[in-house]
Amino acid sequence: MYQDHFGLHADPFALSPNLKFLYRSQAHAETMAHLGYGLEQGEDIILISGAIGTGKTLALQNLLAKVSRLFVQVLVNVTAIGYVEFLKLVLDEMGETWPDNADVADLLVRMKRRALAVHAEGRKILLVVDEAQNLDPETLEGVRLLTNLGQPDKQLFQIVLAGQPGLDTLVARPELAQLQQRIRVHYRLEPLSARETENYLHHRTTVAGASRPLFTVAAARRIHELSGGIPRLVNHLAGHAMLAAFVDKDQQVDARHVAAAGPRPPRRPRSRIWSFRRRRQRPPVRAPGGRCSEAAALPCRRRPRSSRGRAAGEESMARGPNWSRPAPGPSPTPGPGVGASRGCG
Repeated sequence: MYQDHFGLHADPFALSPNLKFLYRSQAHAETMAHLGYGLEQGEDIILISGAIGTGKTLALQNLLAKVSRLFVQVLVNVTAIGYVEFLKLVLDEMGETWPDNADVADLLVRMKRRALAVHAEGRKILLVVDEAQNLDPETLEGVRLLTNLGQPDKQLFQIVLAGQPGLDTLVARPELAQLQQRIRVHYRLEPLSARETENYLHHRTTVAGASRPLFTVAAARRIHELSGGIPRLVNHLAGHAMLAAFVDKDQQVDARHVAAAGPRPPRRPRSRIWSFRRRRQRPPVRAPGGRCSEAAALPCRRRPRSSRGRAAGEESMARGPNWSRPAPGPSPTPGPGVGASRGCG
């Protein structure tokens, strides 16, 4: 939407990994150095870990592009499966088939046969497992056993495990001690620094066709604060900030555009105060002579009349008022001791 406005020919902050926009930060350079060293030294298993969105998948893609002539590449990124399903995925990536009733032994025999044929061509099989933190301990132990398929003078497999920090915790479990001993190259990806975030934004917009800086220093600093230097979050914030600048018809993204694109504090729900009418408690009314009238303290309520009472009332209204009835006299004065029996205290 905003590409024409900023003079771009591609989206610089698409979330899908693209080697064309690869920014070689210090963390990425060290990751590639560890991967290259492990493969050159013939290490059985290499482990790369990092938080979500730090660029592990992009580093693996870069690795596979560089070693395509030396290895037969097998990439597995669906890992919430059991060991048998994992072996079938590996065989499928190797171009092999298997019978429907094949067990683990049948799958391993076919895998070894294919690996020996690759070794006869002067190459190895590079098995890359992305999102390896989802593998269960039994499958991880089975992955380690793949390095035993060869002979002492024939290394058939080299394995790269990549995943989130939970993978480090999983490998450190006591039942995977043998796997941990096989891992001699281990590197953990770190987020971008503030300076690298600024260079990262400039690099990606330049690759997309920008001829000038599109983000101010303040905008880059704010994006780094909100994202923590995680490249995927940087892409998310930068893309929304560019959209905000496009809506405002500005030619450069500043901090206010980032603030409009950044996460907003959660809104407090409005508290609905329901008003209830409280019944007022009337104080006790003292009858003449000091006696407390409890009936008078209750609120006045009109009791429903019975059918007999309603009939008597209708008959009285039909007769009309009785003007000859004498007026009631004064109420009798209570005798001594009456108030003391039911006093108010």
